[in-house]
Amino acid sequence: MGTQRWLISLPVMVCLGGAGPAAAQAPEEIGAWGPVQSSPVVAVHSSLLPSGKVLLWPQFDSLGRNGTEAYLWDPLLGFQSAVNNTTELYCSGHASLADGRLLSIGGEVAFATGLRSTNVFDSASEAWSQRALMNFGRWYPTATTLADGRVLATSGLINLDSVATTPEVYEVNRDEWTPLPAADLSLPLYPFIFVLPDGQIFYAGPGIFTATLDLNTETWKIVSVSNVLGDSAAMYLPGKVLKSGGGNPPLNGADVIDMTEVAPVWQAVGPMALARRSHNLVLLADGKVLAVGGTSAGSVVGEDPSNSVLEAELWDPNTGTWATMAPIGDPRMYHSTAVLLPDGRVFVAGGNDFPSYQVYSPPYLFQGARPSVTAAPGSVLVGLTFTVETPDAASIASVSLMRPSSVTHGFDQNQRYVPLDFTVGSGELEITAPPDTNVAPPGVYMLFLVNQTGVPSIAEFVLLTACDEDGVCEAGENCHLCPGECISGDGASCGNGICETGNAEDCVSCPLDCSGKQSGKLSKQFCCGNGGGQNPVDCADPRCTSRGFDCSQTPAVTSCCGDFVCEDIENGSNCEVDCGAPSFCSDGTCDSGEDVCSCAVDCGAPPSTETECTDGDDNDCDGDYDCEDLDCTDDPDCQCQLLGTTCTSDDECCSNRCKGKRGARVCK
Repeated sequence: MGTQRWLISLPVMVCLGGAGPAAAQAPEEIGAWGPVQSSPVVAVHSSLLPSGKVLLWPQFDSLGRNGTEAYLWDPLLGFQSAVNNTTELYCSGHASLADGRLLSIGGEVAFATGLRSTNVFDSASEAWSQRALMNFGRWYPTATTLADGRVLATSGLINLDSVATTPEVYEVNRDEWTPLPAADLSLPLYPFIFVLPDGQIFYAGPGIFTATLDLNTETWKIVSVSNVLGDSAAMYLPGKVLKSGGGNPPLNGADVIDMTEVAPVWQAVGPMALARRSHNLVLLADGKVLAVGGTSAGSVVGEDPSNSVLEAELWDPNTGTWATMAPIGDPRMYHSTAVLLPDGRVFVAGGNDFPSYQVYSPPYLFQGARPSVTAAPGSVLVGLTFTVETPDAASIASVSLMRPSSVTHGFDQNQRYVPLDFTVGSGELEITAPPDTNVAPPGVYMLFLVNQTGVPSIAEFVLLTACDEDGVCEAGENCHLCPGECISGDGASCGNGICETGNAEDCVSCPLDCSGKQSGKLSKQFCCGNGGGQNPVDCADPRCTSRGFDCSQTPAVTSCCGDFVCEDIENGSNCEVDCGAPSFCSDGTCDSGEDVCSCAVDCGAPPSTETECTDGDDNDCDGDYDCEDLDCTDDPDCQCQLLGTTCTSDDECCSNRCKGKRGARVCK
């Protein structure tokens, strides 16, 4: 990915949309729009892919049907042939997976009736594949890639009478959806959902009510009430969210919240110059936020083009204020999309009745020459440093990772801006990756360098991962994100703590799970599992019950190394990150499986004599058990014949076995 090059020369830019103060200003102050160009469809859904192309799809296909059509737009070549799916895509939610593929969930069966579909688009093969169905139909859902590589689905209509109030999580490697019934909550359609730096899930709107979700406990907690409803939102820094506009009639207010604070509260920042709703907020390569499109009217007459807001606005997080930018050509209202491109421009398309697009060049592209990148890695590990070669190292002011856009209905479900620390070397930068996947969920990002005059480089695509592929499941890795390193299991397995006879387990084949005693006095020996060994006992024996299951049952249990719970097939040897280091003799703890005979250094010295003569144990560790030990000669329970001595009945023998021909029987 690091070798991707964008050889783009900026076209002649024109400012369209009528005269006015903004139109008279220079592009280095307000930016510039390229010409309005035709699109085969109205782009209701748009996503930037690791190939640098934009994947988009409409509400209706070219024949007026609900859409299975999708198209690729290439910044160099324009629109290419259709890359159609087999299921409808309109009204879905979407986000990029940990490997860079695009996941689309839900969609429309009929108006306000949701599909259960899961679709994946691979930019390498430029083809769709269908995956496991969700538990609920979802029309207008949000998809959010989590820190462990799974994907959270929230909201969406099942039908006109029912909202999908239960979130569910998609396990990519298992192709499996798991509902979270305890986290049941009715949210607005297309909710603004973000992953916070502490791993919590943040619902930021639309609406004034906001809350966090703890996925481990499946509990919501109210955070703060915002001052604006918000018709779009963006995480402009890790844990910091901006939302703006919305309402009927629309307002021009904007709010921010810092979720890294102990008691976060929404705070008003400078208002936009123009009231708007149905707009898009787009994070730019320098960390500023562009508001583009929208309407100034309420919902009843909001789609009248005469009410469209043509001027874009640029928000600066350092000052908290907005500046008015160049006006767009075609109106971009409801069903419009906006995507940041790797060259720092913004692709803007769609809006009802407008099958067209324009490309916007922000002011930073008119401030001088770009910094260049001559070499960058294709992948980077969280928490580690990596090297980027650039002849402009001395002029670099900031470095960032930008997650690619995946936007519909005014909300980008994927984009986030993550600034990075760096040091300057000779012709290179030493850059520190994000500390963990909470700050930057795993996946493909654009790496931007911005120089001291504010001009960004053409981005390099890099894969951010927590998997170092050393074969060991370590902190930060888990079975969802790193299946090659972290074990997972379900159902029957030796090591899950349940003696499962249906899995051919007994105290010999699986002593980890199946109780048994195969030493000492024969009458004291037993073996759970109806299998090998002396004195097999069946599952009804209370000694053979483990974890609440008898050994005839195989529960539907699952485990995932890296989830901080030592469970099922995990132990210190195969999952140290969850279970701690494996135990061993001389570790200072008398662990399960150790005793005074096998590990005196941890469990203490054995007694000098046999202390119990009928417990089946070798108490003094001399190799002789119970009555066989000379220490038990005078014990009343040991007044019996030793092995090899003459006997007439079993009761006379310490072994309880008198065998042989009549008149020549001996204790065996």
